[in-house]
Amino acid sequence: MKILSNKLLFATGLFCISLFMSPISFAKDLISFEPFKKIEFSPSRQQIFNIPFKLNEAAQVDIQIYTCDGNLVRELSSGKTLDPGGHLLKWDGKDHEGEIVPDEAYTLVLHAGNKAQTSIIDPREESGGEVEKTLATVITEEGKIVYTLSKPSRVQIRAGIVDGPMLRSLVSWQPRPAGKNIHQWNGFDADKIINLFPIENYGVSVTAFNLPDYTILTTGNSSIGYPEYYKKKKWTFTPVPLEKQQLERNNKGLSPHYYLWRVTDKDPRLTIILPDSIKKSEGELPILQNNEPIPVKVTMAAEDEQFMAETKYEVSFFVDFEFRSEEELGFMPITWLWRPNNLAKGEHALTVNVSGFRGQVGVKNIKFLIE
Repeated sequence: MKILSNKLLFATGLFCISLFMSPISFAKDLISFEPFKKIEFSPSRQQIFNIPFKLNEAAQVDIQIYTCDGNLVRELSSGKTLDPGGHLLKWDGKDHEGEIVPDEAYTLVLHAGNKAQTSIIDPREESGGEVEKTLATVITEEGKIVYTLSKPSRVQIRAGIVDGPMLRSLVSWQPRPAGKNIHQWNGFDADKIINLFPIENYGVSVTAFNLPDYTILTTGNSSIGYPEYYKKKKWTFTPVPLEKQQLERNNKGLSPHYYLWRVTDKDPRLTIILPDSIKKSEGELPILQNNEPIPVKVTMAAEDEQFMAETKYEVSFFVDFEFRSEEELGFMPITWLWRPNNLAKGEHALTVNVSGFRGQVGVKNIKFLIE
């Protein structure tokens, strides 16, 4: 396997980690987590996740399972007082209504109580969101993006041109387990019209922030995604006020994405619209003329426009990956009056990036011909 060492990060990735299932000691607590043998399982395949814990004294135990946005999915109960020592409670990956949860990260909170005392162990109070700058990423000739996570993390992977536009979001803050991870990529942009592999100065960026300790990852549910599931449950998201958001924890900075709503912390979807009067080639490419002004209209999906409007964003235009124009305080829809000039005859690429101040980047690419 040959490593393309000259195709590494075009923006140094911020890589975050979390404590990977190592025991946490709470000497005065009734209960503590025991190490997990794994953190992933597939409820859709009828797999069961065994949640191990240890009691220091006899107590009744409840385990609450929360979404990454703080909504209670399920509560498991021992149903009786358990003796001191190691125990397991089983989760079948279903919510309290018996529906298999979508693929995501779910955090556990332990509750234990007896006549003398009550203990609550919530990993979110001590972990989650830490950013780390240590990351080793390689891209193979086969298009595999290989990266290693020291701890379970939420990952973002983007591809683009060094000092140029972003051309595709490959992974948008998805949870991944610790260890070696591989993302297979065919080299094409988001619109499947530009092959980046032959371009000398293309690059890939991998960033991540850690998941709270003792988080479970579910996989294999192709019937419903997390945003649709969230909407179906009619849940609401309560953001942490800015003044209460921590800037660091455990001597590590926290990613601002850690506090964002998973449903809306995504890259917006864009559309480029050219006038209907423009002729097209047999391959349906717009045919443009040098020095003839063209209004380039950019729109955003209505659902995405709603959450992007909550923050500032800028709109950038690129031709053949070279910067041409920018609107710093963007709005939608927007029209750029563009006059092509000094372009050789043949195919060219027009790219739009809409960059939110919270890190979201929408991408749209089209090809056109100069006659």
